[in-house]
Amino acid sequence: MAQTEATLDVTIERILPGGVGLAHADGKTVFVALAAKGDRVRVTIDREQGNLLFASITEILEPSPDRIEPPCPYFGRCGGCDFQQLTYEAQLAAKSEIIRDCLHRIAQLDIPEVKVVPSPNPWHYRARATWQLDQEQRTIGYYERGSRRVCDVVDCAVLVPALQTHWNNCAALLSPRCQEISKHLDVVIGETGVSLAPAFANFHTTELSLKVGDETYSYNAEAFFRSIRVS
Repeated sequence: MAQTEATLDVTIERILPGGVGLAHADGKTVFVALAAKGDRVRVTIDREQGNLLFASITEILEPSPDRIEPPCPYFGRCGGCDFQQLTYEAQLAAKSEIIRDCLHRIAQLDIPEVKVVPSPNPWHYRARATWQLDQEQRTIGYYERGSRRVCDVVDCAVLVPALQTHWNNCAALLSPRCQEISKHLDVVIGETGVSLAPAFANFHTTELSLKVGDETYSYNAEAFFRSIRVS
C-alpha cells in the first residue's frame, strides 16, 4: 500500500449495496464508489468518518477481470444504476453475496448459497421508475450521483421500450410555464398499460392489473408493487 496526501492504493475485497467496493487500509475501512471486486485502484479520500473512509477512484492500477466498460454513456454521473462497471455474471454474484451478508448480519441466518435468477434480458428490463424533472432546463432524467441535479438522459438503457416512449412524450411537454406537474414522476408498466403519477396532460394514473398464479392484483404508479420469484 502506497499513500500520499488524501490518496491510497487499495485492493477491492468485495462489493456492497450501491456498487460500492470494500477495502481496508491502515486499520480503516474504505468504501470505494463504482469499484469491482479484485480491482487494484488508487483512490482519493472524499470524506472521513471515524474509522470509515469514503473514496473515489482516480486511477485503476490493475483492473479486475470482473470489470467492463460501462455500456451506458451516463453511468457514473447518473445515479440511476450502480453495477454497470461489472460483467453481468459478476453483478449476479455480487447481489448474491450482498443478500447472504444481510441475512447473516441482520437475521443471524447462515445461508450456504443464494441463487439469483438471471434476467432473460440484462437491458431494457426496468418496468418501474421515478423520473426527476427540471422544468427550467426542460430536462428529464435521474438525479446525478450524490446530488439533486437532474442528469439529462436522452435514452435510458434499462427502461422497457414502452416506458422509453412515455419518457420521450413527457420530455416534449416540459416547459418553464407548465405548472401542473411536480418535480418528479412515478411510472410503472403492467400487462394492461402504463400508469403515471401525478397525472398531467393526457397521462393518467391508470389502474393496472397483473395475474400471478390464480390471483389477479390491481395497482398503479402511486403504489409500491413488485413481483418476485421464490424457489
